[in-house]
Amino acid sequence: MGRRLADPIVRGLHVTWKDGPAEGWSWVEVRPGACLVERVSVWEHRFSCGVDAARLAEDLAAVAVGERLAGLDGDAPALISRDELRAEIRGLRARRDELVNGFAFDHLCVD
Repeated sequence: MGRRLADPIVRGLHVTWKDGPAEGWSWVEVRPGACLVERVSVWEHRFSCGVDAARLAEDLAAVAVGERLAGLDGDAPALISRDELRAEIRGLRARRDELVNGFAFDHLCVD
């Protein structure tokens, strides 16, 4: 794989599950219709340092995407299709009642 990306913008989302972890997703389109995706979960344990756990999880996922891109050097990364990623995001949207503050990423679910 060359050093060119189909779309160089790193995208992401974050949610917090009721009685569960905060989750951050980050992805970049490596080839047309194929995305490199990272997901990070962060559990809060009755301790806060002023950083929202969900945003931290999303930031860590973005760092993980960058690390994977930097370490490719010819290795074929595990990619998922843009349609599969969109279906997984729609799955989150369908479970909005299980999320703290609902689901704020409906714009990612449109075609």
